[in-house]
Amino acid sequence: ACIQEYNRWGAPSVKVWAVITMEHRTDLVLVHGNITARRYIDEILTPHVLPFMEAHPDIRGFFSNKTTLDPRFFGRQ
Repeated sequence: ACIQEYNRWGAPSVKVWAVITMEHRTDLVLVHGNITARRYIDEILTPHVLPFMEAHPDIRGFFSNKTTLDPRFFGRQ
């Protein structure tokens, strides 16, 4: 059998994630495949956002819906 890869949008794509502020930024995180809420917590929030927030307590994190990230959600005070 012969398999031919096909991209319906006509070009390769990549998903990335990062925190960018006026003074700080994180490294880009490559997101492979579809991301679930569990993967988002395990692969982005816990290893990247929480250490960033702990290193920069003066920065308040906001999501696109204007809610804030509460570290207590992850068992941290």
